[in-house]
Amino acid sequence: MNMIKYFKLQNGRVPFNEWLKVLRDPRAKTKIVRRIDQLALNNPGDHKPVDMAFGKCA
Repeated sequence: MNMIKYFKLQNGRVPFNEWLKVLRDPRAKTKIVRRIDQLALNNPGDHKPVDMAFGKCA
């Protein structure tokens, strides 16, 4: 199982957790958490690769 690391600000806040906490749609919240759990188990599910031009920095 892989460890999922969340972005943390210098003041210790984790914006993703704050966003997830205020998300009103319980179905969407469940789908997001399940998908992250799948990623932790090395199971990315159905996904498409990102275009390499998108990832290049200028």
